[in-house]
Amino acid sequence: MNYGLGADPSLPTEMQFKDASWSYDDELRSLRRDLKLIADQCRSDETKKMINSIERNVKKQLGEPVEVSLSKPSERMWDNLMITFKSVLARAEKVYMARAKSEFTNGRP
Repeated sequence: MNYGLGADPSLPTEMQFKDASWSYDDELRSLRRDLKLIADQCRSDETKKMINSIERNVKKQLGEPVEVSLSKPSERMWDNLMITFKSVLARAEKVYMARAKSEFTNGRP
C-alpha cells in the first residue's frame, strides 16, 4: 500500500473547514515544498561529508609518496609524483561516483 501524499484515490482530495483560513491544497503544496527543501539540504550535507572523507583519504594516499620523493630528489621525481597523483585522483573519482550513485539510488536524500 502506498501512503504517499495524494496517492490514495479513496482519500478526499480537498478538505475545508468552516472559518479556516487555509485549504487542503495550500497545506499540501506547503508540505511538499518543505519536504523538498529538507531533502535538498540533506543531499547537500551528505555530499559535503562524502567529499571531506574522500579528500582526507587522498591526502593520506599522497602523503608518503610526496615525503619519499622529496627526501630523495631525482630527475624523475616530479614525473613520478604526477603519475601517483593522477592514479590517486582517478581512484578518488571512482569512489565518489560509486558513493554518489549508491546514496541516490538507495532512497537516501
